[in-house]
Amino acid sequence: MSVIDNSMLKSFFDEENNSLHIKQSTLTNFKSLDYLYLWTNELLKEYYEKNLSGKKVLTITSSADHLLHAALAQAKEIHSFDINLFSKYFSSLKLNMIINLDYEDFYKQMLYLSNNRLDIVLDKVGDFLPLNVSSFWQEYFRLYTIYNKSIFINGQNYSPKNNAYYTYDEYYNTKNGLRKANIIYHDVAIENLKKECLNDTYDVIYISNILGRIERCYSKVNEVAAELINNLKDVLNENGKIYDYALNLGMHECYKDEEVEKSYKIQCKLIKPTKDIVYIYTKKSNQNVI
Repeated sequence: MSVIDNSMLKSFFDEENNSLHIKQSTLTNFKSLDYLYLWTNELLKEYYEKNLSGKKVLTITSSADHLLHAALAQAKEIHSFDINLFSKYFSSLKLNMIINLDYEDFYKQMLYLSNNRLDIVLDKVGDFLPLNVSSFWQEYFRLYTIYNKSIFINGQNYSPKNNAYYTYDEYYNTKNGLRKANIIYHDVAIENLKKECLNDTYDVIYISNILGRIERCYSKVNEVAAELINNLKDVLNENGKIYDYALNLGMHECYKDEEVEKSYKIQCKLIKPTKDIVYIYTKKSNQNVI
């Protein structure tokens, strides 16, 4: 994992002088130094791929929950991407907490984390962390005490209950999967994924609800979303799947694009409690997907 310069971390807190380090995605409102989500706002437990033994996964980093579900499903290799440079430091912290803590203690420490009590969290798990990750969170806590600005986003839709590993047994299955998985981080926005991952192909790709965020800052959301989905077919295995989570009954309709319809067989799964939709894309050459 690459090391982030402390001046870059400080620029998150110092809003008057942060333009030097912060880069924004060309298609979404995500930035290279941005807030962090403690938990996913998707009902991942309702749709994640449950058997990935020996498989290779590409997923958004974000809250690390997609990555954790890939580990729960026993994926062999997990590539985790995010434009936000902070995400991999949070992911490493969260993963190491799961690997080294029991069920009750993990959720207790996550509560401390949500309240920015990094002093308590690091006292508990600091010895288990890579040096650069421990240093990052020590510096964050120092700056937090000065600026009183939290890096974490909290909200009622961002809940640990959205995850399969919220149950006791699946927590320990996730712990077991993490110990065996090879995890690789990529500092990259979704529009540059094809270039970054050109030499790899994946069995499952989780892109979360990124395509829904295009709509907020781009006039031709469906065309842009369609281009991104089409680009991903070059890094998708023949029997692979792309999971695209659309909040609030859609938000984009790139599945209607002519090129997308040529390339993919598309399924829609309604998440009944929330009325969200998961679009599942498989290559047209694979006709055996249920």
